Formats: sequence, C-alpha cells, structure tokens
Amino acid sequence: MKRRFLNYFISFILVVSSFPVVHIPVYAAFKEIDEDVYPTIKQNFTPLDLSKAANMGFADEIAGDGKGGWTDQGSLNDLREFTLRGLNKLQYVDFYIIDPEENDGKSCIVLRGQNNEFFPTTAEIPVNAKGAGVYFLHACAWPSDIVGRYRFVYEDGTSEVIPLYRGRDIFNWWGTGFGERCRVAWSGPNGSASMVSLYIFACENPQPSKKIEKIIAETDGNASFLMVVAATLTDVGPYLVKPKDVGNPDMSHWFPYVQPSSENVKGTALDVSFILDAPAGKHGFVTIQGDRFVFEDGTEVQFWGTNLVGVACFPPHDRAIQIADRIAQLGFNLVRFHHMDHAVLKDDNIFGTAKNGKKLDEERMDRLCFLMNELKKRGIYFFVDQTVARNPAEDDNVQDPSSLTRGMKEGAYFDERIIELQENYTEMLLTYRNPYTGLTLAEDPAMAFVVCLNENSLFRNLKTMTSPYYINKLNKLFCDWLVQKYKTEENLKEAWKEEGFTDMDAGESLAGGTVSAQAALLYTTYSSKRKEDTRNFIYDVQLNYYNRMKKLFERLGVKCPVSPFTSWGDDAMYLAAAQSDFVDLHNYWSHPNNYYTLEVGAHSTSNKPVTQMSSPNMGTVGYIMNRRVFGKPVTMSEWNICELTPTMSEGATLMAAFARMHNWNPLQFDFLSSERYKKLEAATTLDDVNEIYNFFDIDGHPVRMSILPAASLLFLRKDVKEADTGFFHRYSSDAYKYSSSFKIFSEAYLGLIGKTGIAIEGVAYDPEYNDNDVLYLAKKAKEEGTPFVSVTGELSTDLKEKIFKLNTERSQAIIGHIKGKSLELDDIVVKIDNEFATINLTSLTDAPIWDSDRLLLTTVGDARNAGQKMSGDGTTIVVKGSAPIMVEPITGEVTIKTKDTIRVFALTSSGQRDHELKVTRDHNGFCKFVMGASDQALHYEIIRVKRFEGPRGPNPKVVLGDNTVEPLYDDLQGYEWAEKQITRMALQDFISGTTDKTFSPGEFISRADYVSMIVKGLGLAVSFKDNFADIDKKNPYYTQIGIAKELNIVTGDGNNMFRPSDKLTREELLTITTRALEAAQRKQKQEYIQRINDLWKETIGPSEFVTRAEATYIAYMVIWE
Repeated sequence: MKRRFLNYFISFILVVSSFPVVHIPVYAAFKEIDEDVYPTIKQNFTPLDLSKAANMGFADEIAGDGKGGWTDQGSLNDLREFTLRGLNKLQYVDFYIIDPEENDGKSCIVLRGQNNEFFPTTAEIPVNAKGAGVYFLHACAWPSDIVGRYRFVYEDGTSEVIPLYRGRDIFNWWGTGFGERCRVAWSGPNGSASMVSLYIFACENPQPSKKIEKIIAETDGNASFLMVVAATLTDVGPYLVKPKDVGNPDMSHWFPYVQPSSENVKGTALDVSFILDAPAGKHGFVTIQGDRFVFEDGTEVQFWGTNLVGVACFPPHDRAIQIADRIAQLGFNLVRFHHMDHAVLKDDNIFGTAKNGKKLDEERMDRLCFLMNELKKRGIYFFVDQTVARNPAEDDNVQDPSSLTRGMKEGAYFDERIIELQENYTEMLLTYRNPYTGLTLAEDPAMAFVVCLNENSLFRNLKTMTSPYYINKLNKLFCDWLVQKYKTEENLKEAWKEEGFTDMDAGESLAGGTVSAQAALLYTTYSSKRKEDTRNFIYDVQLNYYNRMKKLFERLGVKCPVSPFTSWGDDAMYLAAAQSDFVDLHNYWSHPNNYYTLEVGAHSTSNKPVTQMSSPNMGTVGYIMNRRVFGKPVTMSEWNICELTPTMSEGATLMAAFARMHNWNPLQFDFLSSERYKKLEAATTLDDVNEIYNFFDIDGHPVRMSILPAASLLFLRKDVKEADTGFFHRYSSDAYKYSSSFKIFSEAYLGLIGKTGIAIEGVAYDPEYNDNDVLYLAKKAKEEGTPFVSVTGELSTDLKEKIFKLNTERSQAIIGHIKGKSLELDDIVVKIDNEFATINLTSLTDAPIWDSDRLLLTTVGDARNAGQKMSGDGTTIVVKGSAPIMVEPITGEVTIKTKDTIRVFALTSSGQRDHELKVTRDHNGFCKFVMGASDQALHYEIIRVKRFEGPRGPNPKVVLGDNTVEPLYDDLQGYEWAEKQITRMALQDFISGTTDKTFSPGEFISRADYVSMIVKGLGLAVSFKDNFADIDKKNPYYTQIGIAKELNIVTGDGNNMFRPSDKLTREELLTITTRALEAAQRKQKQEYIQRINDLWKETIGPSEFVTRAEATYIAYMVIWE
C-alpha cells in the first residue's frame, strides 16, 4: 500500500500549460482566489502519508464497541457514503484518500472527544519537508469553541501550535459551514443526517523557512472529536477559492411588502376560515382509533396547526381577537400553547411575578382563557404544552437549582420534588375554570392534546448531567433497579462480564447505591450488557414517569390524548413514546446555530440553505416519514423551514401534501413568538413591524403567510388522497430498547411512494400490510433517476431535477428549480423566470379547478429585510437589514387550460384586488397571462365570468409518472406460494437472482447465500477481525460471513473453512436460523423453529438440501412475520 501511495504523490506537480501563470511569491500569506484564476496558480502538492496514524475506517457497524470506523456511532451514523479513494482533487487541491481495504481497515484519524477512551488524543503525521502551508481535509463532532490543535514540529526541535477554532477553521461534520479558513470540500447524506460534510482547511505554516519534521494532531479528549481524512503540503499559499456569491441575489427588482390587516383580509380570497368546522369541540372529545384521531361522534379529524410562544399566549383582549382572526384566516384548526411557563420571576409567563410556581397569575389566566375562547369560536382546538422552560423559583425548594437547565430537564423524570411541581402545575392549569367557556380545560372538548415535557430525553440529558445531587439520586435508583433484576452484586458482575471491557469500576457498589447510570452512556469501555441495562433502566424511568402522569390526568378527568414527551434527542425515545396515546415529533430544516433572532453571525448549521429535495432524506418531510410509528397517530408539534433558506416557500405545500397522504398532524412553529409579539405591542402601525425578526415566525413573514391559504385548503379539504398502502420497517421492541446502536432509517424514498415508518413489535405490527410494490417503485425511481410518484398518482418528487408536482382536482402545485421550463398539470401550464418558485393553483369553492368560479393562484419565492447581507454561500448573516421586508416577484407566463372567459386580478397582501391583468388566448384557445415584477403581487384571484358555449369538461389527465410494476423474475411459475417472499427479499437486496430476470427457485441454495440473507435481514452487525480461510475480502459475502462467524452463527468445518458454495442442508438451516435469532434477541425463537419444522412436514419436500425458494420463504418468515 505504501508503495502505491508513494507512486501517487512523488514529484506530483500541478502543471497548467494552457493558461497564463499568475506569479505568487513563495510562502505568500493565505488569501482567497477567484475561481476563474485559481486553476492558473502553480502549486506543488505533496499529499502527506496518514496510513500509520490512521486509527479508524469510514464505516462502522456497531456503535460503542471501540472498533470499526469514524466516531463509533454505528452503521447509520458513519461516513460510509464518502466513497472517494486514492488521489482526488477537492476544491482544486490534491488529497490522497486512504483505501481502508489496503490499510487494515483504517482510512482516517479520529481523535478523542466526549471522554471516549477508545480513541487517542494525539496522532503524528510525518512530513519531513518545507512548505508554505498544509491543506487539511477534516471535520469535528460535538464541537467546542476550540476543537483541537495542529502542532507543527520542526527539524530543529521547535514547534508552533495552530488552534482549531469552530466556525473559522472547522465545523461539525453534521451539516455544513463556511469559515474564514474553512470551506465544504465534500458533502452528502448519511443514515441519520440529511447532510454531512468534510471541510478543507487552509493552514499556514508559521515557520515556512524551516523543515517540518511532523504535524501532531491533538484534542483535549473531553469535548470535540477531531477527524482528519487527508492532508496535503503546498509550496505556496495556501489559498482557498473565493466562493461565488449565491447568498446575495440581485434585489433591485424586489418590491417592499405591506403587512396585511386581519380586518382587511376578512372575506377575501386570502381568508380560508370557511374551511374550519366551528365551534371547536362540537363533535365531542378527540379520541383515538388505530392510527388516527376521531371525535366522540365518529367524525374523523386531521389537525393542521401552529404555535403561540411565551407572552404571545397572553395577549390583551383586543389583540387576542386579532390573533384568533388571523390564525383562522390562514386556515389553522389547532394552536399549541408553548413556553407558557418560561422563566419564573419574569412577567411574561403564566406565573406572572410570583416567587414560586404554586399559583397561576390571574391576569395571565384571564388573557389565556379569553384567547382560547376566541379560538374555540372559530373552530380552532388547543394543544397544551406543559413543562417547557420553567426555572426553579426560590420558594420551590428544588435541590441544586443552578445546575438545572430550562424546564428542570435533568430531574424531570425522577426527582420527586420536580415531579411534584409538574403535577401541581398540571392540576392548577387543567382545573382552572375558564370564565368565557364555563369549562375547565380538562372538561373542554376543544382541548385536543396534552404533552407533559417538551424536548426532554433522559437518554440525552444524562450525558451532560453535572450535578452530584441528581447524579447520585439517579445512581441510587439504578442500583435499586439492578437489585430487582440481579439480587446480588456477584450476579451483576457475572452478567456484565465481557472480555476486554469493564463491568464495574473500583469504588462502585450495588449495596452502596454508587453504580453509575451515566458511565455506560459516556464511555465505550463498558461491557455491552452494562450498556443494555443502562438503556433499559432509562427507558423504564421514563415509562414510569408517564404512567404516573397518566394516572394524574385520569384523576383530573382529562379525556383527550396524552403523550409524556416529545420524541426527541435519541431514537430510543420512540419506543417509550410508542407506549403513549400518540407520538409527537419535532424537526426543522436549516435550523440556526443557537440563534432565534436575526443577528450578525447567525447561521444555518444543519444543512446548506437549499431545497429539501436536495437531500434523499427530504429534510423535515422525510424525517417524519421515517419516524411514524405504525398503528399510532402522530403529531409534529414543531416543524419549519427556517430563515436564511431561500427555498422556504416549498415548506407548507410539501408538508400539507405529504401529511395528507400519510395521515399526519403537523403544527408549524411558530405563528407568533414573544419577540415579535412585543414588537407588535409597542408598534403604532403595521409599518413599524414590517421586518423579519426571527427564524421561525409566520406572522408578518411574506413567504410563510402567503403560501398558507392554499396549503391549508389542500390539507383540511382532503384534496390529496390518503395512501392505502405502504411499507414500514420492522423493529424488535427488545433490540430497540436495549441496543445503543439503534438508529432509524433516514432515506425518504419509500415515503415518497406510500406510507412508511417504523413498526415496533408489541405496539402494532401487521406483516400483511407491507406492499412489495412500494419497495419496487421506490427502488426503480432511485436507480433510474426518475421522479418518485405516489401510489395515489397525485404527487411527484423529482430529486434529480429538484421539482415537486401536485396534481389533484382542487389543488395543483409546481415547486422547485423551474426556471425556463414549461411545466404542465391538469389545469395549468407555467413557464417561470425565477430560479426557484412555489406555484399553487387552488379552487376556492368545492368545485374542481376546471369548473370553479373562483381560483387562487399563489406565486412565492424569497423575502428578506431591506439591506440584508449574507455570506457568499448564504449560510451566515453579515448585515441583519431592516424594514421594510423586500419580496422577490415571481414572473413568467401562466396558462389556465380553459376556454371559458376569465378575469385575473393581482391582489394586495390583504387580499384586495389591486389591478387586472390582460388575458389572451393560446393556440388551443386556453387563457394565458403574464406575471410581471410591476404586479408586486404574491397572489392572483381568477374569476370565471362566462362558460364556454361548446363542449366543456375536465381536461385530459396529466400523468405524473409511470407506476407500472413488473415481475422481478420470469421463472417463478409453480412457485406462487413463495413469489411474494422472493420478491420482498430481492427488493431489499437480501438475496439476488441468478441472472437479472431469473431466480432459479428450484436450485439448492448455497451456505453463503443463506447466511448472507439471514444476517442482512435480521440487521445483525458486529466488528470482526478475521474470517474463514476460504473467505477473502473480495468475496461478496465477506462481511456477512465474518459477522456470522463472530456471533457464532456459523463455525466452519474445524479447519477454519466455511465452504461457501456447498449446498445448505436442513440441519444447517435450522442451526443457523436458531443462532441468528438468538443473536437478534428475538423472543419468538422457538415459535419460528416450530413453524419451520411444520413447513418441512406440510409444504416442503423431503430432500436433505434446501432450495432457493424454500430458504427464501423461511428467511422471510423469520424476518417479517
């Protein structure tokens, strides 16, 4: 390997003969170079050899085992998608990427973070050369302000240290970043994140005249991980490409926004309050039937909601009426009251200025009650979010209050005093009699949901808990739990014993209550059984809390669905949440870095500010797709496309369309924040608040407000059909609860076709539900690069072109990068001039678009504060800007496919008709008009004034794509009994055909094929160092057989030979299957084995060997039934 490496870079010089050379003095200081000039710069690159220092690979199979790759977080959170190997040019710099197959599985340097003792804190990179600087290809995890250091050690014994500052030199590998010395060099999705990145860091050599002996990469070990993938020495520079300015579009033709008035909006085309079923509560309480919400009288309901935050929950009566009107006009039928408990001792919360939380403030409660009644009258329900950000007051008698974060999260699940405070607050709030309704909240059927704790995961909080009081208290509870399970410390140590790992530390005592509940979450040095017990204990603590709160709600007479917490912070939260009435989720696209208001330096960290269609995970929409729990209703009480995202106009339409198709209940965060509310209260006119203040507000934001009428109608009117089929990933409840490597799939392909999510044994699981056709269509679209078309035929998502289409009778939409393209749906054709736009055509009556008397055309792009400036890549605020908000006009041609006579009016932001557009006819006789920047409009009202006297009717259907499903194999005649099973296993790549179109079902299966299928199908994974002598690394089954050997599923023939091509016998199948089920912790092992034996007798013939059809049928049964 080293010889090959040397061949790549010895005397490697970038020579450019066709461009004039720009003379740069040797050892010139770092600077940015225009991209068109950069290739003309002569640089001599010397890739440095990291092969000896490399300690990890890119791929990891088992989280927390101290082996494998990247940051040891398992197969769904590693860097396996980074497939570059050998010499590659990234940002015009030559980097040598180690192939782990040629370096004992090691391809990169990963230095210790989070006190993970399996990782070193230093690594030495040999240099032995002079240079002007070094380009590093690196990233970090759990970033602190100073991530680590590069120490340049010179031949004369001196050294210089380069600290790595987060935000300047390095960024978190999750997401993206743009720094003074650091740029994205590579990015892509992985199994857990919509975007992960590696960065090029241009590091100057502090002593360029000296020969560098080596560079030592270092971390302190207790905070950030530092990951170094490659390093290259340069003789000049170093330089970075000056990025093209994509963050600051030409706004010279944008127009100033005028804030709408709720009074003026009433009755206009922008007032969709008519869709609400008022008053709220008239159908009785919300109940649950399977995976959906149903009122007591049997009326099915879906909720389309928003949030009020902090002081915005307590407006004076006149403001409350305006807020209720505006929320209704935008079409929301649910409001979540959030952060009502924020910051005791301030006057903007439900406790007012009280010194403790024992009494609700009467003025605040009067305002809250009045607002709730106004919402109720308009058909808007309540979602009560209880403990969110409450701080302990001085009279609350909470221990070690200074150690607690907002919401007292650290002790919320187990500390008796903190739970008592929650219970007291719950009882005060839910039994408070509303003078305007005459009902308490518990009695009011307009209260749709209650969630006890917001964004509170004990799995997550325990990792950062520092208070000795709460740590010791939890340790005591852990010991009590362990005593119940193991009785004695001797039994405990025996159960936790594992070679090479720690069972108990010196000083830990079961009887003394000092066995740490934190340790196995923080460090990977502990045995797998201790990790399992730790997670099982945390799960039980959270479940016990929920059961306790559930009894309180029952005592108080609460009839609506209840959830203990938001499923947030750890994928294992979904199992505990699945035991509750419904599952509540939170997710954002382009969430800012600890900023909530627009400030200089605020930036998006989770991904580049691009459309969700840029990621195969589909952003926020894809997140909820994959976390829907089969058989459980789901709410998403916080979602948004955050500020700084020029494509945010896509948000509400995408969410409404897929939420309808999947039967979700989303709530956009937020309608009105405390920050904007306070600005409104201080304002004299709406012009005083014509500014974007924070990353989330709907109120006052041209893009978010403008798209909502159309999105609300398509959702609440059920314009999109609910999918009648789908595919849910199966999870064992035991594996889910115990496995520290558990992760949920993130690719959204299945959810673009049909329903999807997770099916948890013991919660709800129907093996007959999953549809092979959904798998087939998703796989076909992915492999062919064609649009993903839903099983309803109404939604098309083109991830290649980044274009979404919605085509129903009453709602049609085109979203994405559509500049200059002529795009057609049933009733509309558009050709838009803008790079990105959201176009919605909506019937404002119950009639279909082709026959409706009133249509609303919504055309939305971007909006920003006047004078706002961004970094070149659009991720960071350079200048905040100020009023007024400037709006991007959407321009281009629109054809309404009708021969009727129509009139088209450009609307003001309040829905008033401003001016009429000229309508002409195209060659088909259809109506056509041009939208110009001078219209200064986001909406157009289309009135049908005269119907065509000739033949009329629906336009021919525009088919969005080919959803034809073809048989995978041509040779399954006579094997219909196994066709579904063979198709499923092949579509999931658990087994392959013998050719593209043949499966050869009657041939005997090989030992390798069956082992690979059962290992893949059960999701078994473990690190292994050796394999059988007859299985080399080029064998396609190398990984699966290595895992099976490590787990003792297969043992070979005594001579370390596996004989992969030998025919599989019945006895071997039973043995392999039994051991695989044990490794997967499947409790139903004996049931499966009995069923296999029954098959031998009833269905499968007497042969000693097993056919491919028989083996696949059995593997399917074990994996899916």
